Amino acid sequence: VSLDGQADYLVRQWLVFISLGVSKFVWYNAPFADGFSLWEKDGPAPWPAAMALTQLIRFADHADYVGNYEADPGVWFVVFRNRENDRLQAAVWKPVYLARSCEKEKNLTADGQYTEASGLAQVNFTYLTPYIADDYQVVDIMGNPEETKEGAITIGERPVYVYGLTEDILPKLSDNRVFKTAKPRARPAPSPVILGFSDKNPVKKGEFITSVFRPGETREYELRIHNFGEETLEDTVILESDGGFEFSVPSTPGNGISGFTLKIPIAAPPGLTAKIPVKVTCPVLSEKNECKNSARLSSGKAHPVYQLVGITWPVSVVSVYKPLVAGDCLTLLLQNASPEPRTFEISVSHEHISFEVSRQTATVPAGEKAEITFMIKSVLLPFDPLLTVKISSGNITALYRPEIPVAYINEFPEVTERDLANAQKRLISHPDSIQMASDSYDGPSLIGNAKPVPLLSYGQFLLDEIHLHARFEVFDDTVVCVKNTRRNNADCDGVWLAVYASPEEKKANRFFAAVPANAAGNPEGAYLNEIRDGILFAKPFTDYDFSKISLRSEIFPDKYILTFAIDRQSVGIPPGAQSVTLYVRVLDMNHDDWTRMYDTGKTVYHIAQTT
Repeated sequence: VSLDGQADYLVRQWLVFISLGVSKFVWYNAPFADGFSLWEKDGPAPWPAAMALTQLIRFADHADYVGNYEADPGVWFVVFRNRENDRLQAAVWKPVYLARSCEKEKNLTADGQYTEASGLAQVNFTYLTPYIADDYQVVDIMGNPEETKEGAITIGERPVYVYGLTEDILPKLSDNRVFKTAKPRARPAPSPVILGFSDKNPVKKGEFITSVFRPGETREYELRIHNFGEETLEDTVILESDGGFEFSVPSTPGNGISGFTLKIPIAAPPGLTAKIPVKVTCPVLSEKNECKNSARLSSGKAHPVYQLVGITWPVSVVSVYKPLVAGDCLTLLLQNASPEPRTFEISVSHEHISFEVSRQTATVPAGEKAEITFMIKSVLLPFDPLLTVKISSGNITALYRPEIPVAYINEFPEVTERDLANAQKRLISHPDSIQMASDSYDGPSLIGNAKPVPLLSYGQFLLDEIHLHARFEVFDDTVVCVKNTRRNNADCDGVWLAVYASPEEKKANRFFAAVPANAAGNPEGAYLNEIRDGILFAKPFTDYDFSKISLRSEIFPDKYILTFAIDRQSVGIPPGAQSVTLYVRVLDMNHDDWTRMYDTGKTVYHIAQTT
C-alpha cells in the first residue's frame, strides 16, 4: 500500500479489532525491509503510520470501547469512553476504495465505478456529527486540530477523532464485540535501558543484513547504552557471536580487552547515551553465510540486541568462455582479507571433472587476492556447475561449493531465413542448440534453508537481423502464478531473461521476467514485466515499450513452453552485431516457497553468448 494508505489502514484496523473485542494484536514492524515497517528502512525517520499510531494511542489509551453508531450507511463511527474524564469520544471514517495499493489504476471504489488513478471518485464527504457536545473538539489522524462548525466534519478514507459526545448517543449504539475477553492485565513498565549494537559503516546485503564481512576482516562496531532512567547504570555488557567472531575494546591507551565472548563493565549516567567502539573480527575461514553478533546486559535490565551479519566466501571461480576439455585450466580467486599474510592449502574435487593436481598451497598477502590454477585431466559432459573446494589455514578448515560460471552456448549454423515464422522453425529445429540445467543446482536462498525439487528445462536462442528469439521448454507439472504489488511477478514460475552489452558488463540493458499464465492458469494471460531496482523486491515500473516483444505460452500436463521474439534494437543490440550476451534463469516456485522464505529458481545459463 501507499504510505498514506498504510497510516489509514493501521488506525482503522486497530479500531475495528478493538470493537470486535480483540485484546491483543501485533503489527509487523521490520525496518530492515522494504514495505514492512513503520520506519524508513535506512532512517530511522518515522513513516506516516508511526505518527498515526502515536495519536491512536493517545486516543485509545485509558479509554474503553462502548459501541458503534450505525445509523449512517457506509460510515464507521466507533465510540469510546475516556476513563480519566468520563467523557465520550469517537473515531469516524468512510471507506472509499476497496484497496489502497501503490498501483492506483487497480484501486477500485466500493461501487466499482472508478479507480483511484481516474481522479473521478469522491474522496471527501461532509458529515454532520450526531449527539455532539457543546465543547467538542476534532483532530485529524496525526493529532492536528480540525476546524469545524456546528459539528460538520470532513471524513473519508482517513479517520478523524471527535472528543465530546453527549450521553444521548448510548441507546443508539451497537455492541459489536465478538470476543468477550477479559480486560488486559497491567504489566510492569519497560526497562528504561535500551541497548544498540551495529556496524558503524553498514554494508547492505539483501533485505535483512547490513553488516558484511570478508573472512579475516575486522570492522568497527558501536555499542550504545541508552539510559533513560534516573540513576547511573552500573552493569556488564556481554558481547557474543554464533559465528566465532572475536571482539576487542580499547579500555586505556595501549591496554585493551578482547575475546570471543567479551564482558565489558559499564557505568552509564542517567539520561545519557554511553558509546563504546568495538572492533569485530571475522574468522579467517567460515562455512557460515550469516550469523548474529549480539549484546546483552548480565543483569537482564535491557532487551538483548543483535546485528545480523553476512559472511562472503573467500573463493570464487573465474568464468569459462568455452567448452571445458582435458588440458584446460580452472582458475580460483582466493582472497585474504586479514591484516597479515596467510598460507592456505586448497583442495578441489568434482563429480564430473578430474584434475592433474587437486591440492595446492598458496601464500596470499594481506588484503589481496591470488589466482590458483588447476589443470583439468578429464571432463564428463554435461557437468554439475558446483565445484567442491576445501580450504585450510592454521587449525581452521572450511568447505565451499562455488559455481563454475560457464558462459557459452553451442554455436548455431548460419541463419538464412529472416522472417519470424521461419526463424521460429529454425529455432526449434536445431537440437544441438539445447543445453540442460543441472538438476543438482538448487539456486540461491533468500534467508531459508529449504531445498527445491529438481527442475529440467531446455533453452534455445537465435539472433537474426530483426529479432532475438528464445524458446524455453520447462518440465514443471504445477505452474504457480502470483501477482501482487510488492513483488509483482517475481514470486511466479517463469523465466528471467537479461540482455547485456558484453560478458564483462555488470548491469543489463534490459531484465525481463516472463510468466507463463495469469492467476487463473490461462496461457492466454501470459505476461512480461521488467525487473528493476533489484530482484528480491522487484518493482513493476519500467519505461520499456512492450509492443517490441511478442510472447507466446503453451501449457501441457507436465510442462510449459515460452517463446519470445524481441526487437533487437529495443534491448540495445547494435545493428550488424553477430552475438549477444544473456543471463537466463528459470524459476520453479512451489506453493509453500514464500512461507519458507526460499526461491527455488534454477539457473539455466549464467551468462550465455549466442550468435
